[in-house]
Amino acid sequence: MDSRVPIIWFAKILYPSQPNGVLWPNAWMRSSGSYFQPLCAVYVKGCAPVIKDQLLRGDLKIANLYARMTVKRIPYEHFRVCDHRLVSFFNISTADDLKCAQEGNFPNIV
Repeated sequence: MDSRVPIIWFAKILYPSQPNGVLWPNAWMRSSGSYFQPLCAVYVKGCAPVIKDQLLRGDLKIANLYARMTVKRIPYEHFRVCDHRLVSFFNISTADDLKCAQEGNFPNIV
C-alpha cells in the first residue's frame, strides 16, 4: 500500500476539490503570506530523504526545504472556524509565555 494513503485521506478532507491528475503535495502547512508554521504541519514519508540530506549537509534552516518539495499552504483563516483567536499558534518559549497560556491571556497571534 502507498505510504501516502493516510496523508492523502487527510488532504482530501481539507481540500476535497483537488483536481484529478494533480500530484499531491509533500507537506501541508499553515501559513500567512510568506510565513509558514513548519512545526505544525503534515509531511509525507517521502520527505524523509530530503530532510536527511539537508541535515547531513549541515543546513538546519527548515525554510530551505520548501524549495525542494511541494508545499500546500493552509491559510490561517481555515482555522478560525474552530480557533477564532488562533491561540493554537501561540508559542510558549519563556516563563512569561507559559504564564500567559496558563491564565488564558493570549496576545493577538496574527
